[in-house]
Amino acid sequence: MSGLVERIKGLRAVRTALAVMGTAGAAGLPLLAMALAFTTMFAILPGVLLLSGVLGWAISDPLTRADLLARLVSYIPPLAGLFEDSLESLVRERGALSVIGLLGLIWGASNFYAALDEVMRRLFPGGAVRGFVSRRVRGVVAVMVLVALGVGTILLSGLWAFVQTTLADLGPLVSLAVPLLSIVLITVVVLIVYRYVPTAPPSWRAAIPPAIAAGTGIGLLTNLFTVLAPLLVGGLAAFGVIATVFAALVWLNFCFQLLLYGAAWARYRRDSMRLGSRPG
Repeated sequence: MSGLVERIKGLRAVRTALAVMGTAGAAGLPLLAMALAFTTMFAILPGVLLLSGVLGWAISDPLTRADLLARLVSYIPPLAGLFEDSLESLVRERGALSVIGLLGLIWGASNFYAALDEVMRRLFPGGAVRGFVSRRVRGVVAVMVLVALGVGTILLSGLWAFVQTTLADLGPLVSLAVPLLSIVLITVVVLIVYRYVPTAPPSWRAAIPPAIAAGTGIGLLTNLFTVLAPLLVGGLAAFGVIATVFAALVWLNFCFQLLLYGAAWARYRRDSMRLGSRPG
């Protein structure tokens, strides 16, 4: 029996998995993932305030507001009263929401980047420690990139609606293209994180397979959460915002665990290549 166990452990895939699990355990990966999830929530909440302020400016017209309310109620009928009160308050407090949300987003996102930078430094040892100013500057740049991506997504939404209307006969294929495109985009983001956040990053060759694995897992989990989110919001409406925040934390925790396990695999491949052995 012991001989069979040793032969199984000698398999390259098993050896790689054990090494990755050992790296993750030594770094305290579950705690790091939870810490990143909490930090992300504090970065997302000001972003929600900012989006609420922008939405308040966009729906200042009563007809536009009524049309949006009808759409929201059609998605989640039990929250009709909440949606109506929320839209009215958005228009009324749009100025304060925009300013507070923007300042909070810059600070919260820079805090998130600083936490991510520290986590990646622990998983990819060997590089220098970035200073406070460097982390904050890189965090602000990351915020600007995220804002640009958000604006680009909004601008592309109209184009995507036009494509869906034009290719109505290919409905199933078009619907399938959305989750596939999201997986590709998430994989690219994960690869960029592995390559440019650590001060001692892996090579492209070492980072690509883990990025594909982690990005695919995060993409599938995100698409699943997107499908379940309306059901969760409707079912947990009686528990208020706390239940929604808890569900978001669970999703973020799983996503960051996938990201960090992929990083541990990329670190193993980096070290194996430096030693001249064949990476798993």
